[in-house]
Amino acid sequence: SGEIHDKVTAAVQNATHASLLSFGLCLSKMGYNAEMAALISTPPHRAMIGVIQRMASINEPDTYWDIQTENPNAEETWANLEAAVAEVHDAVKKRDKEAFSKIIAGFKPMLASSTETCHSPY
Repeated sequence: SGEIHDKVTAAVQNATHASLLSFGLCLSKMGYNAEMAALISTPPHRAMIGVIQRMASINEPDTYWDIQTENPNAEETWANLEAAVAEVHDAVKKRDKEAFSKIIAGFKPMLASSTETCHSPY
């Protein structure tokens, strides 16, 4: 149904691109130096940098704009992303390793039913 499609698309496109756009903007606000970062970067960092480099190189903001504005679940997705960042940040601020670990442990059951294998970049 259209409703299910929109909900899945919100996860696959809205949440993914919102996270990447926010990550790129965060780096920009931090005064990110790509040359220096490349000297010590980690596989997850390189993977995310590769995706935002692709986004910047194709330079089609209308595509990403449409993804963020046209899905009827976009606002809920943004609210969930904001809440997720706040939850992780709260655990870190409180130095609550147990809460932090539970967040990461929660990914496994969420992804357990996936028949698609994650092809790790590292």
